[in-house]
Amino acid sequence: MGISADHTSLLTCQNNVWKGPGADTSGLYGFFYASTCPTGWIAADGANGTIDLRGTFLRGLDNGRGLDAGRTLASYQGDVFANHSHSVYDPGHTHGVYDPGHSHNYNLPMSNVMIQGGSSDNVTRNNGGSTVNTSWNSSNISIYGAGTNISIYGTGSTETRPKNVALLACMKS
Repeated sequence: MGISADHTSLLTCQNNVWKGPGADTSGLYGFFYASTCPTGWIAADGANGTIDLRGTFLRGLDNGRGLDAGRTLASYQGDVFANHSHSVYDPGHTHGVYDPGHSHNYNLPMSNVMIQGGSSDNVTRNNGGSTVNTSWNSSNISIYGAGTNISIYGTGSTETRPKNVALLACMKS
């Protein structure tokens, strides 16, 4: 059937009643700028054999294209949020160090030791002056944490959605 110049073979709406060229239009879904469905239509709310379209977006059936593979006709798909990243704010932070004092132990041949300016009180010569020992204790150095003030900023709301307009979904009975 071709479309005539006067478009009489198209489905049309006159006074909130959908009419077609003799075709059965039951099961057709439509959206209306109204609070109730027009005469001959029922709310698409999951009752009376309708698909529950309340608060959802319609998506064309993939039908082999590969963008939404595996979906079946009239199947519901829950929301997801695509993989993404967030910015991080770090105003800078430090960690404290506690060092009550410490020393280290070395055994060196005297030929490698040079004492410059000052006292050599902490140097002990052993083995007839052939090596130098310095005292050694455990260090007791502590590094303690501090608050970092690092923030990872979230974005968004309670759902992911494009700009949209709400209309009443109905099915032709």
